[in-house]
Order: sequence, then C-alpha cells, then structure tokens
Amino acid sequence: MLERGPDPYHPRKDSTGRPFKHVIDQTLYKRNGSASKLFMGHGLGGSTSIYGAVLLRPKKEDFSPGQHLSQFLHLEDHHWPVSYEEMLPWFEKVEAHFSLRPFEPGVLQSDIQLAPINEEISRRWALHGLKPGILPLAIDPEKCLQCEDCPGYVCPTQARGSTRQSLVELERTYENFTLWPETEVLKMDRHKPEVHFRRMGDSRLDIVRADKVILSAGAINSAAILLRSGFGDDFPALGKCFMYHAGAVVFALFKNPTHAGQRFVKQIGLDEYYFGDQELPHKLGVIQSLPTPKAATKPIRNHLYLMMATVEDLPQFSNKVELGGDGRIHVHHKFHEYDNFRSAGAKRILRSLMHQAGALQSFAATAQMNKTHVGHQVGTIRFGVSPKTSVLDSWCRPHGMEHLFVLDGGFLPTSMGASPALTIMANALRVTDYIIQQN
Repeated sequence: MLERGPDPYHPRKDSTGRPFKHVIDQTLYKRNGSASKLFMGHGLGGSTSIYGAVLLRPKKEDFSPGQHLSQFLHLEDHHWPVSYEEMLPWFEKVEAHFSLRPFEPGVLQSDIQLAPINEEISRRWALHGLKPGILPLAIDPEKCLQCEDCPGYVCPTQARGSTRQSLVELERTYENFTLWPETEVLKMDRHKPEVHFRRMGDSRLDIVRADKVILSAGAINSAAILLRSGFGDDFPALGKCFMYHAGAVVFALFKNPTHAGQRFVKQIGLDEYYFGDQELPHKLGVIQSLPTPKAATKPIRNHLYLMMATVEDLPQFSNKVELGGDGRIHVHHKFHEYDNFRSAGAKRILRSLMHQAGALQSFAATAQMNKTHVGHQVGTIRFGVSPKTSVLDSWCRPHGMEHLFVLDGGFLPTSMGASPALTIMANALRVTDYIIQQN
C-alpha cells in the first residue's frame, strides 16, 4: 500500500497535549482561481483520521434521484447501477464491525451517555411531535474521552474508528502486506497494473506492479491521478460533477449552560426533514448536532449549541477537478441556485428547531460561505452504465478495464442526503468481496 502522508499516530503534540493537526492536507490547491488549502485528511487513514465518525445509512430514495431531482437531472447520466437492496447487506456488515445500530427516530437508548443538553433538547422536541434519535457513531465508548472538539484531530485513544486501525491490523496479520508511508503516486498505466511513484523528498521515480490495483485517494486526488495518467482521453466524465453537500449550520445561544465547550455533544439527529417540510417540500437530508469549535472562549461555548442540515447538492458537470498547465490541481465548484434555495430553507428549519429547544438567539449560515470546506467530497469518478457519462462500471472499474478499481467517494453519481462515509465503506467491502471471488 502506497500512502502519500505519514502515519498520524506518531504525531507532534500541540500545547494542550493533543495530537497536532498536521494530519490536515497542506497542499495548495487552486480553488475557483485562488490558491488555498482545503480541509481534508492527510496521512494513513486519510480523512477517517479526522472525520466526524457518523455512519448514517442513506435512504432508499437516494438511489433513485429521479423521484426528487428529475427536473434538474438527465437521469441516464445519474443512474445508480446498484440498488439499495444490493447495498443493504454491506451497510449491515460495516455497522456490525463498529457495533452500531442504525439511526432510528425516537430511540434514544444507547451505550453512550447523552449529554444533559441533548436530553433537554430531545425532551422539548418530543413535546412538538418530533422524534430525535441517537447518531450512529464509530466511536468506542469505553475508550472515548468525550473531547469537545473531536473532529479535526487524531483521536488520542484511537476510540474513533479509522481506516488506519484496519491497515495496521493487516500489516500485523499478513506477512505479504507492506505499507509504504510518505510515498506519492504520480500516475497509473492505463493498459497494465503498474503504478508510478516516488518517495517523498526523493526525486527518483519508481514503478510497482500488481495483478490488481485499488485507488483510494479521495474524490479530488484520485481524479487528479487518473487525469495525470491520461484516463481523461477515454472518459469525458472524469473529474466532472464534483460534489460536497450544500447545507446550513445554526449557532444557537442558550440561557442555561450547554457545556459544549467541555464535553462531546455531537450525539443526536433528526431525519424528519429528509424530504423537507410543508413550507419546503424539497429533498434535503439528515439534521444532526455538531461539536462547538474553539473560535469562541469557553464560557461562551458553554452556552452555544450547533446543528447542521445536510442538503443533497446537484451533480453539475461544470463543477470539476482538473490539472493546470503547471500540474497543480484546480478545483471548480459553485452550488446550483436550487442548492442555495434549499439551503436557505434549511436555515429556517434549523432556527425553528433551536427555538423549539429553548434557545434565546440563533444565527445560521450556509455551506456556500465556507471557502475551505470540501467534506463529503464525491462524484468525480462516478460509476454508471455508460462510459460517455460515467467513468466506472458497477464494480468500480474504469469501463473496459479489469485490473483497476476505485474505492473512495469519487464513485458516487449523486451525493445523497447523508454523510457518504458508511456508503463508501460498504461499497469497498462489496467490491473487495467481488475481487476475492474473481481470484
């Protein structure tokens, strides 16, 4: 396994003793014409080393985008070549691995102790007929320190489930599994299973060969590697339809302490607005609580509470990843007017929810205001039935190829109304099971 970054569990420490944020990618990307760093993981385990750990199942309707988005999509371009029913056994396998129960509205019993603020919010919502539930978190409650700023850092106790743990276990268990950190993949051969790479800090190029090659560098970097390798000549959809969820975040101020500056409060969510409400009968997504960032002082943070509403953004061929003349990755992204319309509606819903929960004041913002956010990145190497409008077949191989598989979020043809983490993991199990059967 070739990994561009280091092993993040040998980190420097910051002044608080927590693992430093050096696992954030420091590459300068061109985003909409301006050079900037993008907030995504770097190192063994990728973004799972810093992600929010919520593993939500998408809805069955997410696999049939025409039900809700047909006025904006050419359905033959956005067809899912697998069904929800085909994916369900693999969702269940991932959930079993992390000892998770799927999100269930109205069910608040869990192995984790709910923060008092979440108990109070849930009680108030229930009085309004709402049914909050426990978020399925890939976090071991016995190891968890309840860090208030959990995402964005490497977990100091490895309580938060990361790909890194599985890879280390593979290296311990199998003598023929070798991990090469700080090794950059430059390109792949289109006709045979060869990978061209170099060690970081070394200008010498080298080649590794295998019977099968699996690419999983994230929707941005995997697309860039394939473009650098000339795959764009065969697949015009490569790099296109770059998506990350539109949506909204609400910052709510409460009279009584929320203690969000002292403990982990990202525990509850709602899916009753997945398809909007009477005022906004449009496809949105899940609503969930968030940790409170350190931008404010702890006394203020201890009276704040954050929630986010996911909005499934439209796949647009104008949103893309491409290579500049200097070889630098260029990312172009602008939310569709329909995305912004629904995000504005989601702001209203979030503020109403916080009012029902007893907040004194609230402020909400939409995803279009954040210039470094690329969380939930998907879509640039989408799978489908036609090489004209997709790159991968149903087994996540470039159409007509047998030796190469792409197993990150790039394969998704639409972004769904929930975090893609569970779907990416489930699909990886589905495809690797297929690879094993073929061998």
